[in-house]
Amino acid sequence: MKTNHKLVVKLTALGLLVTLMGVFTQCVPINTKQIGGSSSNNSYTPPPLVEDEKDEGQIINEAQVSEGMKSHEQLLGTMSELTGVSVMNTAVRGVYNQVATTLPTDNDIKVFLPSHQLAITKLAAEYCKVLVDTTTIPTGRQVTLRAEIWPTINFGGTPAQALGQASRDILIDEVIEAFWGGMISPQDKDLAVDELNQLIQDLLAGEALTAATTRNVIKGVCTAVLSSAHVTLL
Repeated sequence: MKTNHKLVVKLTALGLLVTLMGVFTQCVPINTKQIGGSSSNNSYTPPPLVEDEKDEGQIINEAQVSEGMKSHEQLLGTMSELTGVSVMNTAVRGVYNQVATTLPTDNDIKVFLPSHQLAITKLAAEYCKVLVDTTTIPTGRQVTLRAEIWPTINFGGTPAQALGQASRDILIDEVIEAFWGGMISPQDKDLAVDELNQLIQDLLAGEALTAATTRNVIKGVCTAVLSSAHVTLL
């Protein structure tokens, strides 16, 4: 099984779990009922339901939503701003052009679908791939983009050298601060740290203990954080 395929599947599932906690993706209409044969004049519309009689779908569908989902262009710009990777990067633009039609087209969170999260995860994965794999220092900066986010992580080390528990904690803490800074409570951060530690374990399982695996794991953690609701919601 290829690492990239495993990564996308696992991160999509994680992203869906995080994003869909506050999102109901189905609209439940109130159907009319035909009575007494074929005549359209005999249609009957049930009276409006009182609040206690409505199911969850109807309540959410009728609610006034104060938050929304970032549109495709907003997602592209936000991920660029957080990672430092240009929106004009060739690899990023290539993936964006592939998934643009399945990214959210506007800010209506009530029509958010699993296919949107898959596209968001693919775009985030490409941003993180470029971020982690680029070893040149951009013009006007002092260090590489990845070193700005993870200044102490050994990208050339094996998992045993670079992803011991202390290093994992630093890796997770630094990417959360870079991408979610100021947007998460201590309690939610603790839960996120636990999930990301488990993700690292899952991504290491069955993989060769090489520097390439280390970088793939870092890309996975980066993608999970970058494609989460803390980044994608307005």
